[in-house]
Amino acid sequence: MMEIFKELESEIVTLREFKAKEGIYDAFEFKNSEINRLVEEMGFKLYKHQVDALKALYSGENIVVTTPTASGKSEIFRLAIFDNYLSNPQDTYLLVYPTRALINNQYEKFSVENFRFFQITGKMINARILTGDVEWSERRKLIREKPRVVFTTPDMLHYNVLRSRKDYEWLLRNVRYLVVDELHIYRGVFGTNAVYLFRRLLKALERYGRRPQIIALSATLRNPKEFAETFFGKPFKPITKPANPFPKRYLVMLEPRRLNEMQLLRAIVEKLAEKGIKTLVFFDSRKGTEKLMRFLLTSPAVYKTTTYKGTLPKNVRWEIEKDFKEGKLLVLLTTNALELGIDIGDLDAVINYGIPPDGLFSLIQRFGRAGRKREREAINAIVLRKNGLDYYYKEHVDEL
Repeated sequence: MMEIFKELESEIVTLREFKAKEGIYDAFEFKNSEINRLVEEMGFKLYKHQVDALKALYSGENIVVTTPTASGKSEIFRLAIFDNYLSNPQDTYLLVYPTRALINNQYEKFSVENFRFFQITGKMINARILTGDVEWSERRKLIREKPRVVFTTPDMLHYNVLRSRKDYEWLLRNVRYLVVDELHIYRGVFGTNAVYLFRRLLKALERYGRRPQIIALSATLRNPKEFAETFFGKPFKPITKPANPFPKRYLVMLEPRRLNEMQLLRAIVEKLAEKGIKTLVFFDSRKGTEKLMRFLLTSPAVYKTTTYKGTLPKNVRWEIEKDFKEGKLLVLLTTNALELGIDIGDLDAVINYGIPPDGLFSLIQRFGRAGRKREREAINAIVLRKNGLDYYYKEHVDEL
């Protein structure tokens, strides 16, 4: 795959190769044998870190899982929910995600496994989405239906659930697991507000006599135990050693010399598209995606490339995601809208235009989108800009 960059050798300042790694697997006996059958019929084996997390969870501990993107973190709580539902059908599960797009994606995945769960057990867990996209009439319907699994965002937790506790008493009185995904997002001013929100939630649950186990997930936290315990005010068991397989991976850092920044990005996109390699190119703003798209108007790659941003209408975003999964599109020029765990299928290259302004959290998250297939190579590349942050990491690559 690296022959793609052969003609750009004059622009390459760093090239690192990371060898492929085999997965480490383990077995876990769920309380209900139907869940072991579900795992078998879904066609996957549990990684050791998933089993370690389940053992800690089943021993009554709160867990914070910080293994990489695509390491099966979400599978941990989904399987635990299915298992507990068979023994305690009255329990509820509150799943909190930072964005609506991520909720829609995770809801689809849950629904697929829920259907397989139904085929095996004859039971299906009622799951619903509660976000700002949901009309008031649908929210009233949700309250009447009393689903067991609720996917929501922090703002709806604050604005709707905690402000109307009587309406959601059926949910709060029976919470078994509180799942908080993308924990690293909650930092700065937003993180401070989120701390107070989740502390309020936990206090409200205590009034109902509930002390749910917390399952916190992130691909990028470097101090997970300290962060989670400070955030929630509860003890946590950290699960940090990934056991999933990794493909051979290259880290490439390029500095515009012979070409300017946009010419270099165009050359990279053209070569990747020509080879049929699915690629995400990340920018810090919509303006960057649109500028490169204009540069590509006279290139053959334009027919396999489009821009993607969170402000696009929902149906347009879904159409782009579908075309990318099916291979009709090969390159997406995107903002951080695709940074979190939205499933857009397998891809082999992630190009980042500079170091993100919020640092390594975003960069690690973005790079983790490539290389989900063990048998294929993956490329993570950075096109350096002329600023202090980029040049710092140019000289301190080992800190990435």
